[in-house]
Amino acid sequence: MQATERRIALRDMEIAYTLERKPVKNINLRVRRDGTVAVSANRAVPVAVIEGFLRDKASFIEKALARVHALAAHTRERGYEDGEIFYCLGDPLRLRVLRGEKNDCYRAGAALILLAKSPEDPALRKRLVFRWSDELCREVFGEVSARIYRLMRPYGVEPPELRLREMKSRWGSCQPRQGVITLNRRLIESPMACIEYVVLHEYVHLLHPDHSKRFYAVLAAHMPDWKARKAMLDSRAYASQNEAFTE
Repeated sequence: MQATERRIALRDMEIAYTLERKPVKNINLRVRRDGTVAVSANRAVPVAVIEGFLRDKASFIEKALARVHALAAHTRERGYEDGEIFYCLGDPLRLRVLRGEKNDCYRAGAALILLAKSPEDPALRKRLVFRWSDELCREVFGEVSARIYRLMRPYGVEPPELRLREMKSRWGSCQPRQGVITLNRRLIESPMACIEYVVLHEYVHLLHPDHSKRFYAVLAAHMPDWKARKAMLDSRAYASQNEAFTE
């Protein structure tokens, strides 16, 4: 396989892309999470045809690169400093760091208030925000899980153990034999509709561990708009860093 580095002008920008020749039928375009653009095409396809394809996909490429930049801005190392933006149930919250007589963190409208005896301590600021987020996860995920369980109880499903974890590439996971559902803590950043979708998805795995037609039949029966909810979740700027944009 031969790969070459090329450049092309698309609308108001110039991009670099890697062209790899493969025994494929179609021209394949991929915008990776690191912002690189990769194209694969059969050796018989002229470069002029490939670049015409890229110009036709200029809008897709621009949007994908914008999402890459938004993701990078969101996932950069946090300093938990005054003015930073955190997300809660789909809402952006601006962190306000204040000196206080006690250590506390709570939401107040569109602000996340952090009171600290030593506000200059970044480790303390991080612990307080994490504690707030962890408590919120347990409250919200627990409430959603209880509602979803009422839907699944008629199938003979036992109440699962609910666990929280930091996960890089998944919103949730299910261990049917152990009766355990694990949710990504970062899911709390998403709108409630997305959280409900993920929780129901994992509950249905207690019945059907695979993604068979039976799995989707149960999912659709209890959440007819699950595809729209999944699309909303996938479109969030803080979706999995391991995912790539393809066309």
